[in-house]
Amino acid sequence: MIQCFPVQNHFVLITPQTTNMKFKTRYPFRYILPVFAVPALVCFLRAVFGSDEGAQASGGFPFLKALQYVLRCAYFSVFFYFALNLYYHLIVGRRKLPAFFQVTGLLILASFAFHSLLYAVFPGALMGQYDSLPDLLCSCMQAMIPMLVISFLFAYVTNIREALVQRRVLEAQKLQLEMEKAQANFNFLKAQINPHFLHNTLNFLYSKSLPYSAELSEGILTLSDIMRYSLSEGNQRDGKASLTDEVEHVNNVIKINQLRFENQLQVQFKVQGNLNGVSIVPFVLITLVENAF
Repeated sequence: MIQCFPVQNHFVLITPQTTNMKFKTRYPFRYILPVFAVPALVCFLRAVFGSDEGAQASGGFPFLKALQYVLRCAYFSVFFYFALNLYYHLIVGRRKLPAFFQVTGLLILASFAFHSLLYAVFPGALMGQYDSLPDLLCSCMQAMIPMLVISFLFAYVTNIREALVQRRVLEAQKLQLEMEKAQANFNFLKAQINPHFLHNTLNFLYSKSLPYSAELSEGILTLSDIMRYSLSEGNQRDGKASLTDEVEHVNNVIKINQLRFENQLQVQFKVQGNLNGVSIVPFVLITLVENAF
C-alpha cells in the first residue's frame, strides 16, 4: 500500500520498501494553479456572457458553471501537482518500474474517488452528463492517460535539463580548479628561483661576454628580459597583463630562438592596431609561439 500526503513544503511517500522519505517540492502549487485557473476563468466568462442568455436570466446557470469550472480547476491543479512532483522524485531517485506503477495506480484511484464522489453527491457539478458510474470512470480514464504521460515527460525533461546544468557547473568548477592548480604550481616554481640573484648573474654574464661575442651578449640580454618578465608580478593587475608587454615578450622569445637557429627561421610577426590600454590573460600568446619552435 502507498500513502502520500503533503507536509508543509515537502511530500512524505510511504511504500512497502521504504520508510518516510521527505523531498522538496520541485513544482510548487502556486505555480501550477494559475496554469489552470486562468483558462478556467476565461472559459467561464465566455460561457456566461457569450451564449444562452435565457439560462443566465434564470440565475442557476452562472452558479452551476462557476462551480463546474472551480472544481475542474482544482482537480487539474491538484492532480498535476502530485503527478509532477511524485514522478520527478521517482526519476531523480532512479526508482525501478514497479514504483512508477504504484504511484500511477494511486493517482488513478484518487481521481476515480473524486469523480465518484461528485457523481454520488452532486452530479450537476460534472462537466458532462453520464448514464452510469462506469461510463463516468471510463471517460475519466481516457482523460487521465494523456495527463499522466504529460506529467511523466515533463518531469523527465526537467530532470535532464537540471542534469545538464549541473554538469556544466561541475565542468566549470573543474576548470577553475585546474587553473588554480596551474597557477599554484607556477607560483611555486617562481618561489624556487631568486629573481634578484638570477638577474644579477645574467647581467654579469652579459657584461663579460660583450668583448667576445656580440651575438652571445645579445642572447644573454634577451634571456634576461624574458626571465624578468616571466618572474615579475608587477606587470600584472587583477590577473591580466598589458598587451604591449605580452607582444614584447613574444618578440623576445622569437628573437632568442632566431639566435638559437642562427637566424635561419622564417618568421613573420606583425602587430596591427593600437595596443595601449588593452589587457589580456598573461602568457596566452607565448604558449602559441613556443609550440611553433
